[in-house]
Amino acid sequence: QFSLTSHSIAKCREAVTHLDSLRNSDGTLTRPFTPRELQWIRNERLVVKCNLKYYLTRYFYIKSDLGGDGERTILFPPNLPQLMAIDGWAEDELRGVAIADAFLKVRQVGISTLIQGALSQRALFYPNVNGLILSSDPDKTREMAGMILYAIDRLPYWLVPPDLQTFQSGETLLEVPSADSA
Repeated sequence: QFSLTSHSIAKCREAVTHLDSLRNSDGTLTRPFTPRELQWIRNERLVVKCNLKYYLTRYFYIKSDLGGDGERTILFPPNLPQLMAIDGWAEDELRGVAIADAFLKVRQVGISTLIQGALSQRALFYPNVNGLILSSDPDKTREMAGMILYAIDRLPYWLVPPDLQTFQSGETLLEVPSADSA
């Protein structure tokens, strides 16, 4: 038994670098994890499951051209409308009601990116999650689904459920048979 601990973004990045250094090029470990490293991994798996904002700001990478410097990969930086949505979802969850929102005609405030982040967190860490990504433009629908796959490809290996399966054939389907990766 241990208490869950939220860590700073810098501490999480430091841990990712350290744990990445324990992997050979073929994906095997150079040595077994220490008890402290295993505790870190268990803690992070549980905290990202319980805390969407933590998951997004420490592990969910997106493509961004913020600042006009050209496209680059960054950790998700939530803005005010996104934070308001996250807080609203947290309130719904605490009240035990369904998290169901329709964001119609929301333009350029990052709601689509936020929803892809939330869907990825739920699909990776909760059982029996169904999410629907829709747009009137099929190319936009593929682009939004691609955000999830892009982020998953950049998650630390120890955070991704070991039985994750990704299927693509006109649609994208993530399946985590166990969905209890903590």
